[in-house]
Amino acid sequence: MDHALPSRQSLEQAVSLLAATTRAVTPRRVETSAALHRVAAADIEAPAAMPPLHQALDDGWAIKADDTLGASPYAPGFSSIAPRRVRIGETLPDFADAVLPLPKASEASGAFEICGTVAPGEGMRAAGNDLRRGEVIAAAGARLDERHIALMRAAEIGDALVRIPRVLIVGAGVVGDWLAGLAEQEGADCAMIEASAQGDPSDAEDLILVVDPSEWRDRTRRHERTLFSRIAMRPGEMTGCAVRESPHSSETATIFVGARLESALAAWLLLIRPCLRRLAGATSRDGAASLPSTRKIVSAPGVSELTLLRRLDGEAKTGARWEPLATGDIPYSAIANADAWLLVDAQSEGFAAGEIVTGHFL
Repeated sequence: MDHALPSRQSLEQAVSLLAATTRAVTPRRVETSAALHRVAAADIEAPAAMPPLHQALDDGWAIKADDTLGASPYAPGFSSIAPRRVRIGETLPDFADAVLPLPKASEASGAFEICGTVAPGEGMRAAGNDLRRGEVIAAAGARLDERHIALMRAAEIGDALVRIPRVLIVGAGVVGDWLAGLAEQEGADCAMIEASAQGDPSDAEDLILVVDPSEWRDRTRRHERTLFSRIAMRPGEMTGCAVRESPHSSETATIFVGARLESALAAWLLLIRPCLRRLAGATSRDGAASLPSTRKIVSAPGVSELTLLRRLDGEAKTGARWEPLATGDIPYSAIANADAWLLVDAQSEGFAAGEIVTGHFL
């Protein structure tokens, strides 16, 4: 049965529909080498203390710090235990509690002379001081970046439990490729087909994105779906969403996106990315800054409009400010120069010049 709703729905209604449909997907385990950009489904913990034993932080001499007390170039000291030469990252011998830098020692006289002092713990990393056993490297919901992967490899963690949303993008070209790249940065796996492809998506997808959706919108109407044909948002006059209501499978959201870059950007920021983060169980949030606007932001009531902003650092007297580049009708030049965005909701007519607005970094 077709549950078609009136042609223009508010952005809030569309967001509510999608939020009720997109739930965290089932976790799966992947090798650490394949975990980059994926979202952790459980805390990733250090399996053992790091380093397991005291470790040199620089090239030098492993030594007892007490043996260096009072030593100087003019009154060299001598070690009670023969120091051992170590390189950065090397495990220290049991007697050592410091690493003496190479210039602070001399063997010119045939005997090992200490020509400077070190404090206990200097030049070394004590056992367990990098990571304690069980210490969290990445919390559940964190997107794993290069830093996490390096730490996991250093801790010899071979795999991770992650959530990977499966996204089908219908319609290739610049917009489809851009959305695929953005989705993969959020940890999704993407498959792409041409809009002319026959048949309907399988139940394997967690989210379907349709670029330039006229043909697929008609196809959607013929199936059991709740349909928001158009959403009252700018840019994105062609943006819409639908939900399959099959009794034999879980609901799958479809988001329709216009074929221009500004429409894709608005759909990404306001609809697609929030869906992907719910599907992945992501808890990370993007940075934001609240700054005065350099000029008035004007918006038409009844329509949610995207505004792109550029940060102006200014002088000490004025401080940092947001410069509005475009609202609703967004040219490609604004996309190229924007640092952040804000949403002017449908009940607002905008913001006055000098008013504090919150920009979310792109």
